[in-house]
Amino acid sequence: MKLNLDYIDSFISYLKVEKRYSFHTLQAYRTDLVQFEQYIDKEYELTFQKIKHTHIRSFVVSLMGNEVSNRSICRKLSALKSFYKFFIRSGEVKSSPMIQVQLPKTEKKLPTFVKEKDILSLFKKTESKPEFALMVNLDEQSLIDPSGNTLVFELEKFRKDALLNGLDEIGLTLSHAEGIRAFETNYQKKHPWLFTT
Repeated sequence: MKLNLDYIDSFISYLKVEKRYSFHTLQAYRTDLVQFEQYIDKEYELTFQKIKHTHIRSFVVSLMGNEVSNRSICRKLSALKSFYKFFIRSGEVKSSPMIQVQLPKTEKKLPTFVKEKDILSLFKKTESKPEFALMVNLDEQSLIDPSGNTLVFELEKFRKDALLNGLDEIGLTLSHAEGIRAFETNYQKKHPWLFTT
């Protein structure tokens, strides 16, 4: 529906000019909102002012039916939430249908991954041999048992580097302390009025 697309264009212009969002962020918002608009136009032929929470839930169900990840669904719903805030401010609607829409839970990924069958095999070995020892080679991302059998595991590069260097989140921040201090000093020089007491 052309009217809905015009509203999306107005919102994207607002994000570009007022919020100064990056090109990629604007593209992501546009893609998510146009996908919603196409669904609403095909299924209900409604303008955005007439959308109810039930229509949005129906959209979520269709996404889940197409095996879209919960993380992607949350991103799409976040775009809709921002859009309706803008819509309220511009006077097009009095309330947001997003108020009654719950975000699906997103799955949290573990930082490392060893296949389940390999874990079960290791458990069996430790139960049968109390002296069983396992060597972890973090650099090569592998587990080595006493027989020399090697299991490879996945680990994000960032986490691997942090573990190898013995850094947690605070340690990582402190490793950049000199750069942070230089930035703060420079920022204070450029914006002294922000630091007057």
